[in-house]
Amino acid sequence: MKKHQKSNRTVNVLIKGFLLTRYEKGAIMQRRILKKVTLWKRSAYLFKIIGVKRENVIMTQYERIVKGLIYNPADEEIMKEQIPYQDKLWEFNQLKPSQIKEKMEYMREVFAECGENCYIELPFHANWGGHHVHFGNQVYANSNLTLVDDGHIYVGDNVMFGPNVTIATANHPIEPTLRAKGLQYNKDVYIGENTWIGAGVIIVPGVRIGKNTVIGGGSVVTKDIPSGVLAAGNPC
Repeated sequence: MKKHQKSNRTVNVLIKGFLLTRYEKGAIMQRRILKKVTLWKRSAYLFKIIGVKRENVIMTQYERIVKGLIYNPADEEIMKEQIPYQDKLWEFNQLKPSQIKEKMEYMREVFAECGENCYIELPFHANWGGHHVHFGNQVYANSNLTLVDDGHIYVGDNVMFGPNVTIATANHPIEPTLRAKGLQYNKDVYIGENTWIGAGVIIVPGVRIGKNTVIGGGSVVTKDIPSGVLAAGNPC
């Protein structure tokens, strides 16, 4: 009887940091079973037990960007995609004020979306050259607009940006060991139509600003702002 009870004891197995509890007929039987299972099936079984989707673990760093997961921005595949946009941005910033047509051509080619009659006073700064930026119609941006567009930035019709505005979508982990590895994740920013963003405003990742709103100059926007209001301050 004692031998039978012992053979049905709980076996705790620590696999890659996850503590799994299984009822097996002894550790010897468990090892025999695992030997008969392929590595792929075994890993899929573990992911099922711990409640993690396998596709969220085994994917490229670029795929992790698209899904909004934490990733390594210095990954070779990402850099290969990003650097050509930075080169195009450098050329864009060499345009003369009179080259309005060329400015529009750049925005329509590089931006994710760009409506009619948009204008940017140079210089313009963007991590991806504006590749993840969505402009509506008649968007005006004064000089030194900085868009940290690792994530997406959505700007409605008739939005105005004062000079030296910064909109960030990239975040870094609070956990220091992850941050030391240079990892980051992104949160999209949304700005509603007919909104005025005053000079020197900073908008942090994940913020949503409603339509017909004014953000006072020098404000640091750290939370969502409703439509039809005047908001100012640090934090705003």
